[in-house]
Amino acid sequence: MHAAAPLHDGRVLIAGGVDDSPNDLESAELYDPATGAWALTGGMSLARIEHAMVTLQDGTVLVAGGVYDVSESEVYNPATGRWKTVGSMTDGRDNFDLTLLNDGRVLAAGAGGTADLYNPSSRTWIATGAPVHPLILSASALEQDGTVLAAGGDSYVAADTEVFDPTSQTWRLTGSLLQGRDRNTATLLQDGRVLVAGGEITGPPCDNEGGGCTTTVFPSAELFTPAAGS
Repeated sequence: MHAAAPLHDGRVLIAGGVDDSPNDLESAELYDPATGAWALTGGMSLARIEHAMVTLQDGTVLVAGGVYDVSESEVYNPATGRWKTVGSMTDGRDNFDLTLLNDGRVLAAGAGGTADLYNPSSRTWIATGAPVHPLILSASALEQDGTVLAAGGDSYVAADTEVFDPTSQTWRLTGSLLQGRDRNTATLLQDGRVLVAGGEITGPPCDNEGGGCTTTVFPSAELFTPAAGS
């Protein structure tokens, strides 16, 4: 329920989540792989769970969203160990992805039928083209050509994948996953393919009120080849 982002100096920033009580946390920590030690750093302006973080081109870290449909965002400066509030997304969202684009902007998608773009120069968000299907609990990865692949998701479109073009700010469907899944990961490989791994899917049998559904967790993985779209 927390989020993590690598810093340019090799350390890793962890922020938010819940403790054993459980209480939602606004605190943050830094992990130093050189020493294997953790250290507290400045806390966020509000507690967040199921939020998203991404390291920007200047080395600062953007955090946005969280339960329940939080729209606020803020930026962490590793040099000072402090956070600064920036513009809010046009929609509150949780369980979504932030993807750094080649031009330095950030795409927020994966929590419904809308998507936003963050401009680090103005520290503001604007709405961009809407996905073909709601990208709930999907995973995103920047492809080598600068487009963004969103794979999987909740509901009946969990096998669908879409590609976002930052130039036209439009989405298009591409080849479907072999296995519908949500809460999966998507990782760009050095050869340009994208690895989609893990995840789960929830479905029938369910009771009349939508409860009692069966959840299946997958150990399987798939490879997406952009050139073939499959």
